[in-house]
Amino acid sequence: MNLTWRDATSSLLVAAILVPYAWFVGGGGALLVHDARGVAATGLVFGIAACVVGARVNGERMPALPQALALAAAVFGVLTLVIDAAWSLTFFIATAVLLWAFTTVRHALAYEGRHRARAQARS
Repeated sequence: MNLTWRDATSSLLVAAILVPYAWFVGGGGALLVHDARGVAATGLVFGIAACVVGARVNGERMPALPQALALAAAVFGVLTLVIDAAWSLTFFIATAVLLWAFTTVRHALAYEGRHRARAQARS
């Protein structure tokens, strides 16, 4: 597995989403985040940053699954901002984490495939 600094940075940003969510679920409040709206706002900011940092621009289309997960995360994030409900926040966090996991695994496998192809080309 050969992941880059982009994957590490996006992983830290996703962790920064999970910390206030864990405090919210545990009944506490993280510094300025005391409700579902605050956690969703934090999650949207860090989630967008993780997508921007972790994105690979290489001319190929993004597969349908991460597109659907990104859309679902955005919808549930904005919905949580509007209705301030814990259930929509849970769906937002779940889809954001699934998106991160899918893309990180995809990046790891894509790099593995490239290294194998280069090694075969040299032989």
